[in-house]
Amino acid sequence: MRRSLIALTTILAASSFALASQLPLGQPMRHPPSDPSFPQPGAFAGIDRPSVEGGPVRAGGATLAEALTIDRKAAVWWDYARDVSSVTARLSARGAKDTTILVPVDSAIMRLPRKPHQSPDGDQTEETMKKNVEKFLSAHIIPGSIDLPMQEPAQTLLDGLQIQVVPDGENEGKWKVQPGDISVLSVKQASNGRILYLDGVISG
Repeated sequence: MRRSLIALTTILAASSFALASQLPLGQPMRHPPSDPSFPQPGAFAGIDRPSVEGGPVRAGGATLAEALTIDRKAAVWWDYARDVSSVTARLSARGAKDTTILVPVDSAIMRLPRKPHQSPDGDQTEETMKKNVEKFLSAHIIPGSIDLPMQEPAQTLLDGLQIQVVPDGENEGKWKVQPGDISVLSVKQASNGRILYLDGVISG
């Protein structure tokens, strides 16, 4: 787990540099004092924002895991998911009950003041980081299929956390995740479930 998280930190830092190179000349990068490798919220506003699709796009026979591997707009979330065997098994399973995953795109995770595996108190033990990652992923997984719009909240894999996808009152034909008022950027169908790409992170 520790080696994987170190590699992931390297990916995040590299992504920060790549995105920063797209900023206008003369515009300084802003970094929080607590973590120089991580951008401040809003530093990359408008970058890497996939447009909202009109509806689900069929991924053929691809599983959720395969769809995430092919479509790399959420590479950071998927890198975390591959570090947890139970999540990887669920997303890779064929012929199993559908799973709905609400996946923040990379730019949404990059805006966080603290990486998902980090603790507010600075505890960086391997066991703590593992628990933080599992909690982060569980908040974004619904063990079943959902209809859009959802008529009632659904339970995620994180105990006590329910979410609901509702129409976006300001943008016809688009969706928001509540709580959090998080925009759904696009929806993709897989053989064993559905992916909702989000422009934000669900708080657990």
